[in-house]
Amino acid sequence: MSAASPAPQRYPRLQRLIEWLTYAYLIRFPLLTAAALVGIPYAAFFTGARSLLENLFDLDPGAIMLVTMIALLSAWSVMVTARLVLTYSNERFGVTQAEIGPLGWRHILLFGLLAAPVIAGVVYEIVKLWDYTLPSTTNLWKIAALAPGIIIAFLLLWSADLLQRRFNSPATNRKAPELAATLDDYWTPVLRNLIPAQVISGNSTFNTGNSISAGLPKYSRNRLLAIADILERE
Repeated sequence: MSAASPAPQRYPRLQRLIEWLTYAYLIRFPLLTAAALVGIPYAAFFTGARSLLENLFDLDPGAIMLVTMIALLSAWSVMVTARLVLTYSNERFGVTQAEIGPLGWRHILLFGLLAAPVIAGVVYEIVKLWDYTLPSTTNLWKIAALAPGIIIAFLLLWSADLLQRRFNSPATNRKAPELAATLDDYWTPVLRNLIPAQVISGNSTFNTGNSISAGLPKYSRNRLLAIADILERE
């Protein structure tokens, strides 16, 4: 093998590891969300933080419905965000294109399992406090509240998919330049007026004295001036 052989051919396993680490970095925020969905219930029931966090899962029926819905939507946001980043990883970041297959019910159910620790923690608290909750019918309402939370989460997911199919079509894509021009005409004056002239020039009322808040740093102020100048010329 010649000395000029590319590294991927000489070290395929290392190259593959680097690719996986790159993908993990690109989807770090979905991974952190997934870790929170699993880690918070774990910390609340299996660590020294139990006395501090366990009460987070002692909820009334309305809150149980809301928490169930949010946990499922958060789990599916991990799925959607990660897939979007990896699907366009080559175009946006110049890395090797990740192999992403079509989205199906299997993926929806698997990613939905990320919400299982939160829901399990809620159910555990219901059972644990069953004899201490009055009236006793409240426990039944708490258990029943899980169902509408799950149903609403699925309905919202279905609605989002329906809207995506409705707007991400050849007909709407052809109108994209016209829509972009309309948005540009609307937002340019708004952006131009977001930053008060007194702040940019350093003459606002908080730009006095020697305190930390006494004015914007020179670098930031110069950047703001440059952006304002570009907007004004356009």
